[in-house]
Amino acid sequence: MKIEGSKYYKEMVKAITEIASSYFVSRRMLLIKDNSLSSGEVDYYNPYYLYIDRVNQTFIKLSNLDKEVLYNEFFYPNDENWWINYYDKKHYISIKMKAMKNFLRAYNEV
Repeated sequence: MKIEGSKYYKEMVKAITEIASSYFVSRRMLLIKDNSLSSGEVDYYNPYYLYIDRVNQTFIKLSNLDKEVLYNEFFYPNDENWWINYYDKKHYISIKMKAMKNFLRAYNEV
């Protein structure tokens, strides 16, 4: 799925929100499955593991600024106004758009 341009802001937010949600569901499912394995070895072909790895590999490709925005907005949102002390609104929207584009581009390349 290629998403580019400011008119796709809502679609990018929706896509990344779904990726983040699936990421945490996969982590929970992997923990449940790991608790039932007797060997203790990681199943690298497990779809939950593969999904988590895909998201982690995506983050490796991003800048620290992109990671900060995505963590605070989608993956670990504690305060929706976290950015106010660091950026003015126009600049924040610009870096958020860039971070979302970079994330989706990298996610689709993995």
